[in-house]
Amino acid sequence: MTARGALPLLLSALLPAAALASGGAGRVALLPPEVEVAEAEAGTRVEELLAGALAARGWEVARGEEVERALFATRLRRSDSIPSSLREGLFGQLDVSAILLSRVGSWLPGRDPVVVLTARLVGPDGKTAWAGFQSLTGAETADPFDLRRAATVEEVARRAVERLCADLPAPGAAAPRGGLQDRPFYLSAPAVFRSPHLDAPVTRVALVPFSNLTRVREAPRTAGAQLERLLEASGAFEVVEPADFRDAMRAEAIPSLLRLQPEQLRAIGARLGSPVFVRGTVWRWIDGTAYSGALDPEVELEIELVDVGENRVLGAAHVARTGSDYSGFLLRGRMRTAAALAERVVAEIVEALLAADPAGAKSDAPERPDGSPPPGQDNGESKP
Repeated sequence: MTARGALPLLLSALLPAAALASGGAGRVALLPPEVEVAEAEAGTRVEELLAGALAARGWEVARGEEVERALFATRLRRSDSIPSSLREGLFGQLDVSAILLSRVGSWLPGRDPVVVLTARLVGPDGKTAWAGFQSLTGAETADPFDLRRAATVEEVARRAVERLCADLPAPGAAAPRGGLQDRPFYLSAPAVFRSPHLDAPVTRVALVPFSNLTRVREAPRTAGAQLERLLEASGAFEVVEPADFRDAMRAEAIPSLLRLQPEQLRAIGARLGSPVFVRGTVWRWIDGTAYSGALDPEVELEIELVDVGENRVLGAAHVARTGSDYSGFLLRGRMRTAAALAERVVAEIVEALLAADPAGAKSDAPERPDGSPPPGQDNGESKP
């Protein structure tokens, strides 16, 4: 696949999903947001804003006590993902056609407030009908003359939800295709390896939580959420629900990821119906200051696709970027938060991975007289 052919697939921030059910089933359940921050009011405020955005799209919103009762009845302990074992019961309890899952990644008051949000609309079949991400600072809300800007974190949150839900589909409508900005021409593509064995039209993968070599607690979850969303959006991957991965770990009596062994991964893969895992490492995660914006954010990620059944690496990529890497005229385009920068980094990784020529694949170059492949190539059967 050429880079030009892969680009339309990769630069989609939303899944091309079928239309959601309409009519009497035009109800959506709004689960309480997963909150990664210490501010107690963040989850409540974001839930209120999301409820308003859903109602504005024509949804009848189920939330509050009604949702809490259903969560208690189905024993769903976390609201970032719905395990397949509980999905049918939860939809039945709530009598809805979709469930909105959300997460507050940052909620920072100050001179330049910061809010980071993710959201995902899930249908009764467990597939993602729409997904969105928004990272917003007070400085990014300023008008061209910098005379007006959001001064409080609550106001930044309101604008962040407006942008996040700008293309949220109405009941009965399909999610439109979104898009990310192209990688600037002056930036080199990420260093990638792609195996010729990564050739299925759609590869089912399970995401192992990122290893975190930084001091930022939320970095691996933020990077993992970006990777899950953009792998699905590429159309080349089907991602296992994180809740199903956690259930498989409990079923195999694996208490921690720190000492996860290959044989344990194979057992988890057998339960999930996929031997392919995506694992990654956050090497660097430096955020811009919430006060002056003087510190340039930095993100460095490494990602691998591993087939534990065949014990081989299917793909690998590594890239490091800073927020100013994307600066254009008058500093337009500069990433101000590590979360926003991570979205660009992950998108570039997925794009480069699918656009790469498989290592060891045969080319049009003539073979040697003895029938062996040209120098630098093998027969495509070697394992990395």
